[in-house]
Amino acid sequence: MYRPILRALALTTLPLLAAGQQLSGFRTDNYAGVNAAFFNPASLSSSPYKVDVGIAGMDGNISNKTAPLGFGNSYNLDDSADVDKIAGISKPNSLVGQASLYLPSVSLKINDRFSIALLSRMRAIPQVINLDGKLIRSINGSVGESGVTISLDGNSNMQIATNVFMDIGVAGSYVLYNEDGHYFSAGATLKYIGGVSNLYMQLNNIKGSVAIDSNGNSYVSQASGSAAIGMGGVDLSADNAGFGIKASGLGADLGISYEYRDADMDEESDIPYLFKAGVALTDIGSIKYKAQTDYTHAYTINIPAGSNFPLSTFDGVAVKDIPAKMDQYPAYFQKTSGLNNSTYRVAMPHALQLSGDYRAVRHFYIAFNAQMALNNKSQPYNPQLPSYYWITPRFETRHFAAYMPICVSTLSGFNMGLGFRAGPVYAGSNSLMRMIAGNSRQLDFYLGFRFGFRYHQSEE
Repeated sequence: MYRPILRALALTTLPLLAAGQQLSGFRTDNYAGVNAAFFNPASLSSSPYKVDVGIAGMDGNISNKTAPLGFGNSYNLDDSADVDKIAGISKPNSLVGQASLYLPSVSLKINDRFSIALLSRMRAIPQVINLDGKLIRSINGSVGESGVTISLDGNSNMQIATNVFMDIGVAGSYVLYNEDGHYFSAGATLKYIGGVSNLYMQLNNIKGSVAIDSNGNSYVSQASGSAAIGMGGVDLSADNAGFGIKASGLGADLGISYEYRDADMDEESDIPYLFKAGVALTDIGSIKYKAQTDYTHAYTINIPAGSNFPLSTFDGVAVKDIPAKMDQYPAYFQKTSGLNNSTYRVAMPHALQLSGDYRAVRHFYIAFNAQMALNNKSQPYNPQLPSYYWITPRFETRHFAAYMPICVSTLSGFNMGLGFRAGPVYAGSNSLMRMIAGNSRQLDFYLGFRFGFRYHQSEE
């Protein structure tokens, strides 16, 4: 079972990695245009563009607690030693991927006070939370030599989920106050959310004894705990999975922004502020899925002492097919009524976005950003994203910008990256410098294209 788990994470995320993490660096740029509205819709008011068009962009990352993911690090999922590095034998590991495809978007400044935008993107969020290395090794049959017994202590509640969805939103921003150097704006985005796929599994309080026989087969006895497996939308593991919107929901982003503007700062009229700050709540909302009842079940696990259940039963079994396998052993896996609902709601990855930007000298800025995850951890199918905190020095002009994001993540720890904007192209990574050193626990990159037409403010 461990191979499908890890491969599902890799196959869902890595194809989009050739695509950074939340546009780190670029998100602080005053010339980010319509892209900035994904993090705070109030930013539309202070955009220097009359019209800005986001042509396309890709933004992806995978991060974890324990395994190095820098250049020179590679893993073979058929190698027990490599699996041990990922699975976390000494302590549980967590792996989270994020991949965004930024679809065509456009913003329009109606006048000095009012701006609007049409936003669209596709996202995939695969995750494995509290990956229990002991359990993974037991299923893999690599517990140790014959006669060795290990104990599963039940301290780790493992959750596995993949969410794929798109959102299309209409954003608006309005200048509330612009007097005596103080500039306040507020914005909101209303979104239609289309759910493509949700797949999840949860293993709670798994306890038991695992032993290996002379043939290398591992068995569990005196085991207890619970399991839940479910799916809604498209089965991404199928060979002919296809693509389509199978569920829907509504969402919103809300934000405010403040700038202290100095009338004497006329070196570059597009950017008149000395200091800027913003607060936003993003990804408010949920998606309502119809459960695929053939694959959605909850179980109580009870393997008594003296019974030896072969864990190899689950080796190579896809997550969605685990219920069918468990149903073959009703004495050990008893169905419960925990997942009887025909529909369920998946919460969006709510976040509190904080930003601050100080103009140190002409063309040089220092930005602070925080993306604080407000995860709904009550259900295993909800996205569980880490929080990020950045300090980003940058050099910025109308046609070129360079960034050096310095970041701390609650999952992957310290990272340092690089990014740039040159004409219509922007690209970067939140962890490039640590990836080069080979000691990053995060792998990420972003790339995109956009263009805009400058706005000339009316004279009062």
